[in-house]
Amino acid sequence: MMVNLLIFFSLYFTVPDNNVNILYTTSCENQKKYVLTSNIVSDQVSIKEEGNTVFRGGISSDADNSEIRAFYCYENSLYVVVPEANDMGILVDLVLYKLVNDNFIYISSINNILATYAISSDNLLIYYDWNNHYFYKVNLKNDLTDTEQFFYTTNYNSKTINYSNSLDGIIYTNNNGVLIFKSSEDEKTINNNSDSILYDVKEFNNKLYLIYKNLSSGLIRISDEDQNRYFDYTLINDEHLENAFIFINELGIYAYLLINNTLKLVYIPAFDKNNANSKEVDTNVYEIFNYNNKIFYSKNNASKSDIYLIKANVKTPNVPIVDNSMIGVLSDIPASFSFSNFNQEFIYFLSYNFDIAPNESFNSVYYGNTVGYYNQNSDSQVFLFNNYFAFEREKPYYMRIRYNGILTSSEYNYIRFIITDLGEIKSFEIKNTETNSTIYTNNEMVKINLEKIGNVDKIQFSLNENFKNNNEDILPINFESDFNFILPDEEKEYIYYVRPVVFDGNNLMGGHQVKTAKITLDKTPPIKPEFITENNKEFYKDNVEIKWSEVIDNLSGLKSYKIRLVNALNEELESLVLENKKDNFTPQNNLEKGIYSFFISSCDNAKNCSEENKLNFTVIDKENHKPYKPSLIRPKNKDIINSMPFNISWNKSIDPDNDELSYSLIIAKDISFNNKESEIYLIHKLSQNISYLSQGHYYLKLFAVDSKGAESEYEIIEFDIIEPRKSTSSSGCSFH
Repeated sequence: MMVNLLIFFSLYFTVPDNNVNILYTTSCENQKKYVLTSNIVSDQVSIKEEGNTVFRGGISSDADNSEIRAFYCYENSLYVVVPEANDMGILVDLVLYKLVNDNFIYISSINNILATYAISSDNLLIYYDWNNHYFYKVNLKNDLTDTEQFFYTTNYNSKTINYSNSLDGIIYTNNNGVLIFKSSEDEKTINNNSDSILYDVKEFNNKLYLIYKNLSSGLIRISDEDQNRYFDYTLINDEHLENAFIFINELGIYAYLLINNTLKLVYIPAFDKNNANSKEVDTNVYEIFNYNNKIFYSKNNASKSDIYLIKANVKTPNVPIVDNSMIGVLSDIPASFSFSNFNQEFIYFLSYNFDIAPNESFNSVYYGNTVGYYNQNSDSQVFLFNNYFAFEREKPYYMRIRYNGILTSSEYNYIRFIITDLGEIKSFEIKNTETNSTIYTNNEMVKINLEKIGNVDKIQFSLNENFKNNNEDILPINFESDFNFILPDEEKEYIYYVRPVVFDGNNLMGGHQVKTAKITLDKTPPIKPEFITENNKEFYKDNVEIKWSEVIDNLSGLKSYKIRLVNALNEELESLVLENKKDNFTPQNNLEKGIYSFFISSCDNAKNCSEENKLNFTVIDKENHKPYKPSLIRPKNKDIINSMPFNISWNKSIDPDNDELSYSLIIAKDISFNNKESEIYLIHKLSQNISYLSQGHYYLKLFAVDSKGAESEYEIIEFDIIEPRKSTSSSGCSFH
């Protein structure tokens, strides 16, 4: 089934020169863009820098400006390559010129060649020298000296050279009219029909696609390098193919044909050879040319000065998005609408159309079937209303807008708006009347407080930022300075939204000045605190301290701990509330000897409290005190001992609690007492004999221990043993 194609064209820019022939575009390192055009009658060149003309005139008296093949930027300077004629008027030189101020200055040239058919791609120049039968590549820096022989052939006849960067090869026509692809490493016949002329070739997914014409039969064909045919068209009567270009992407093959003065589009979707469609684009066309995968053409009108750009897209266009400031409630009468969200394919064109009606059914239209065209020089599209269409205040309007592509159109975007003076909500507050906070639990009264400025009759109150419920607009309510609402069920943090609105019956026309308020609904108490202090612990009267682990409440947050202290008769001694950062309790007064119970629960900011946790403990009379440090009599600090055995003696220690005492004695070779030589514990006398120590430096530690295990502070000295001599006496007594 034949699918009708839709194609639209729009004014791209207008060149002040008549009879525009060629157009080239280049970008410089400074990000500025330049456009070059040439006039086929006067042979003059114009160059614009982002819309401003920076040059107009001839490049050289010998140059054929209509045969420019290269226009490029290098180190922020503009260059052109043009053919020039010899004294006999034959174009034999390729010359490089540089634009300096407002003149083109000669830089370098390639002389005495009989081929002027050069092309440029990414600042690369390709030409064929008929004298030595070589194709050449020139790296366009700032001269023409960087020339490389590409490959040799004596079988060249084409007037155009098509170069593929990715394949590094040239497609041309030989003397027999056969299309050839050749690189330095490969040669391939891609069409063996004689008497052919090649118009354009593109490479896609490592395959070549081309459009050519058989001069004898007048057949125009689109095929690939393997001679698979995608489109055939035979010229009839006085039809003449002026020019043709093809484009390839993943969506299929496009071709633009200028036959006589009619521009046509051929589209082969998804490379389907049985599904080629064609559509007339425009008539009275003078010339088409291609740059950066865009088709430009000039009209054969009176001035011959209009340049048009064709853009096309076979995908369904995106839905237009209208500028939010231009929809809903408008305070001023709009002079225009702006919108965006268009597709950005490298071959595309989008027109748009919209209607404005007094109702959403669009059965009567005020401003209807209006068509506008895509402006590629702007990030957003703007439509200006004509003066004869007068919007009225306080009257609802409905607009629908869509984009149009080649085959399909986008969905409509439906927009409602009204022109009115709408006030605003000045303040919005949700407060718990019991706690004067934004935190709620089970059944407190929820109260809304609103303050407005200006004309606000209706408001929307919503939990959804888009003020919709099941994709339907939330119904408005009358404005009141305060009102109540029912709490939801789910425990969580909620954000509520409110805004002034205008409704037309059940249809929301728009609103603005959204205000928000946040509340927390918390019905669940925190967990009860866990004790760090062990159950049934004994405390002395003056040293009671109970500790617990911190409790965290992730919803409304922990506020406090409730504390109760009771005695064995269940009489309440203390009841208080502690701040949430507290993690220990000490009674305000010393407790008497006995058994006690301690109760604690945790409470959050929503007044939810946990169950109590209970700890039992006992208070005893007093605390055990450690004994005082004993003092050494012998040896003294840094004494030298030279005989064995030797005696250590000390003064009696005193225990504050009159507990029974013993003494401990440790001798080591290091101050940390890790390398111990002697350890003696539970000494109940005030001296101790040491039978033998070898020569060396020693440390001695002495301390007292009471019957409850409390140790005194340490008495530590250091001493030396030198040449120890054992005593001949067998007595174990110590003399001092």
